[in-house]
Amino acid sequence: MEEKKTNRLAQKNVRFQVDFPEFQLQGNDLKEMLVISNLEDLEKLDAFLLQYQNEKVFCALSYDLKQILHGLATNNPRHSKFPLALFAVFHQVEQLSIETVKNENSTKDLPILFPEFDWYKTQFDQIQKHLQFGDIYETNFCISPTIKRKIDPLHTYYKLKELNKAPFSCLVQFENQYLICSSPERYIQKTDNKLISQPIKGTSKRGETDEQDQMLAQQLQKDPKETAENIMIVDLVRNDLSQLAKRNSVKVEALNEVKSYKTVHQLVSTISCKLKEEITFTDILKATFPMGSMTGAPKRKAMELMEEYEDFSRGMYSGSVGIIDEKGNFDFNVVIRSILFDGETNLVSFPVGSAVTFKSNAEGEYNECKLKAQSMIKALVDAE
Repeated sequence: MEEKKTNRLAQKNVRFQVDFPEFQLQGNDLKEMLVISNLEDLEKLDAFLLQYQNEKVFCALSYDLKQILHGLATNNPRHSKFPLALFAVFHQVEQLSIETVKNENSTKDLPILFPEFDWYKTQFDQIQKHLQFGDIYETNFCISPTIKRKIDPLHTYYKLKELNKAPFSCLVQFENQYLICSSPERYIQKTDNKLISQPIKGTSKRGETDEQDQMLAQQLQKDPKETAENIMIVDLVRNDLSQLAKRNSVKVEALNEVKSYKTVHQLVSTISCKLKEEITFTDILKATFPMGSMTGAPKRKAMELMEEYEDFSRGMYSGSVGIIDEKGNFDFNVVIRSILFDGETNLVSFPVGSAVTFKSNAEGEYNECKLKAQSMIKALVDAE
């Protein structure tokens, strides 16, 4: 029986590369995995983590895990075929090494299917009505540009990391599905009994000169619309963490800090708490996932509405990748600034989104999406 299981797992093409501040690891040669497709699978998660508590567990959480966690189904088309969640243990866990990767992407012009502004504005205007009626206070409205193209996932990953230097990069393969991610955002981190979340909300382009760049960063930190977006999500995260926290332990450690990345400035806040006793990983997921920065507020209503107005199933986009270590500590990113590649159909998608509030305008949010897509588009085109 054990030999049959080993042979079965050996045939699975599952690999992780995780390049985070706390973990720079790659997992190869699959030892065991738990694929979550329904509530029954989710109920096995804590036992699985207990069984492999002395090993590193690599994790991939799809945004659509909300189907199980919150009973929110999606009927929108899928651009990739990752499972709702995947937890993997590997025979080989090694430190990442820097590799030189041969460029195998085509140099042809990219016929990218980017959603038309007229369609975007129609959806945006409907969302604004919900904001006016008070159904929601903020939401994250996402679009998914696509292209049919065969790519080299490993080369594209290194290219994206170079173009979009960010602290939470990862490459995940599940059979012929690939996630190529260079994310600036942390979803959640646990160190001993301390939990922190660092939502990003508020975006500005970088300047062409040092003086202009500094001016844009200062303007971002003082912009009422951008700071309000962040503060609303901070309040949501505080509420999420309060379900897990010891009394009076939820704290906002930093509010609206400007962090500068290669193509954008962004506002980042840090919220922390001390965990109550006997809190499990499943408890943490139920309280905090999907992360508020990718949903909006109130969380459930915002998710319901985005299922209505978005035209694709987010899948791994807006989800999370992370590692749980032997001490039970973990670190998870937010899957943004990412490329999804279906190796079966050669469909490439790179979803982007922006926060929509009462003060937002369609043209500004559409342009923000195009700004965020720049590094992914460049990664799909050969360097000169």
